[in-house]
Amino acid sequence: MTEHVDLTDPELHEPKGVATAAVDNIYLADGVGSGSWVKHKAHIGGYVVFDDVTPAYSVTTGGTSDVVINPTFIGTHAEDFTALITPNARIRYDGLTDLPAFVHFNGSIKQASGGTIDMQFVLYKNGVAQEGSRVVRSATSGAWGSVAMGFDTLLSTNDYLEFFLKTPAGTATALFAQMYMNVQGTPGV
Repeated sequence: MTEHVDLTDPELHEPKGVATAAVDNIYLADGVGSGSWVKHKAHIGGYVVFDDVTPAYSVTTGGTSDVVINPTFIGTHAEDFTALITPNARIRYDGLTDLPAFVHFNGSIKQASGGTIDMQFVLYKNGVAQEGSRVVRSATSGAWGSVAMGFDTLLSTNDYLEFFLKTPAGTATALFAQMYMNVQGTPGV
């Protein structure tokens, strides 16, 4: 009898369960001689339409607390995610298995008026700031600058993500010419 690993092309067959696997699923080995069919990816993307004159979006901070960035994002694609607008701009994971995910955010910013200030951007998951995700960008009223952040996280069903901003003590208004965010990962990995 020929061992399975020694079979040649005419005797080869599709992986177990392929007949009932959903479109775009991949087979994921479990390391103990079996595996399961999982979605190839889960993802969402969204942007705020570019406008460096009006500007596209602004947010006023009050000092020492993080303030939610709450624009209306235009979705570019979504699989196992939902873009929410209530109670503010959120990304909710709807998949049924845990998702190791990469989160990305970028924007073009400047300060509405006054001198240079440091603006801190941070990712929140389920209402909690994610340690290690905070980045800072100095902003002036006379020039646009870019800010980008990326962060790895593990998402479970109904977890939600939000982006927040903080400036030093006192009131400041951040102007955005554009924003883009996306989240992507492979379920079950």
